[in-house]
Amino acid sequence: MFIAAVAVTVAACFLFALSAWLTQHAGAGHPERSGGLKGIGRLILSLVKQPMWMIGAVAGVVGFWLQAVALHWTGLSVVQPMMPAQLLFAVLLASMSARRWPLVRDLAATVAVCGGVSLLVIKAQPPAENASPNHVTSLVVGIVVVMAALLFAAHHRKPAIAAAITATAAGTGFALTAVFLKLVADRFAAGEYASLLTYVPTYGLLVSMIISAALTQAALAAGPLPWSMAGMTIAEPVAGVAAAWVAFGSKPPGLLFSATAAVLLIVGVGGLLSSPAAALWVPDSGVGDELLPDGGVELEHLRDGTGPRELFGPGAGGSPSL
Repeated sequence: MFIAAVAVTVAACFLFALSAWLTQHAGAGHPERSGGLKGIGRLILSLVKQPMWMIGAVAGVVGFWLQAVALHWTGLSVVQPMMPAQLLFAVLLASMSARRWPLVRDLAATVAVCGGVSLLVIKAQPPAENASPNHVTSLVVGIVVVMAALLFAAHHRKPAIAAAITATAAGTGFALTAVFLKLVADRFAAGEYASLLTYVPTYGLLVSMIISAALTQAALAAGPLPWSMAGMTIAEPVAGVAAAWVAFGSKPPGLLFSATAAVLLIVGVGGLLSSPAAALWVPDSGVGDELLPDGGVELEHLRDGTGPRELFGPGAGGSPSL
């Protein structure tokens, strides 16, 4: 059962990455791709009408179901540390769509991010059974402030940068969704079904889920896929660990593990943000031009393999190089 659970978890990670990749391509060329709040309503209305987006949504739902199956078979300690693998699949899919091998440095940066997130998840202690309503209120206010600050920072930024920041806000919002989900699930498990209609976290769950999902669509449609996926992959567990500490009384990872995870995350994120392949991680729509390395090489030349060989390995379609 353990091997089956691992295989199912890997499949879920792939489907989550595939869903994000399809969402990105469904939004390619849309005039409202700001990467932030500007035009987000029109963008989403346009996306939901596209078959590619619908297929991506189905892939995401199936991935969520597979994750639930794996959790039922094994538990959080096995499944959750593996979930950052979706970032690795995102890098592979982004490279595949650009018809290039992924750079070794990008794979190393991705592994660093996955390692940092997994370390935080593995060493985070499970939350206590009950949460103080006062602490939950403080947590909600804190997360809302953080999300607002991130969205403000994304405003008027170039779409690719705004998308990465907005994705971080979305991941933070999903951590809040998880808090509300636990509170609602605890009340449901206690048999207090009727009270759920007047229970504030029930509506907090719906609102946080909708807002986070909308921000995710805006981020995925506008920026390099690995950048947006990294933002969400990091923000959700980091905010989740903080939420479990504030609202549920769990202890965060020790200083050594936290410091190690921080170093891995900084190195990994820095590697992805500075990748010379970042321009290729955006569908052909002009957004990638702002990510091109200095030197005036056009995006089309990088895409068709006639750009500098040192960026993408020896020869057209050659092996990746540092």
